[in-house]
Amino acid sequence: MWIVSWRDALPKTQPSCPAVTCKGKDPEQDPIAATVLENAGATGGWIANARRCSHCGCVYAVHGRERTIKGYFDNPVMPPGWRPIFG
Repeated sequence: MWIVSWRDALPKTQPSCPAVTCKGKDPEQDPIAATVLENAGATGGWIANARRCSHCGCVYAVHGRERTIKGYFDNPVMPPGWRPIFG
C-alpha cells in the first residue's frame, strides 16, 4: 500500500461536520435544496450553497474552505423543522 500524502497516514479524528457537538463518525454532508430551506423559513443568499449533516442536522453555508453554521434542520434532539442560530 502506497501513501500518497502524509495526511492519508493519519487517522481522521474530527468529524467532517463543522458543529463541535456532532458525535457522528464521519457523517455524510449532503447538499440541501434551497427550496426546502425557503419553505421552512430560512432566508439569505447562503441557502444556495447550504449543506446538512446527516447525523446532527446542522445546516451550514460553504464559502470556499470556510463553513458557517446557520442553524439546524430536523435535528433528532430538537423539535422538527428549521431552527436558526442567531448570533
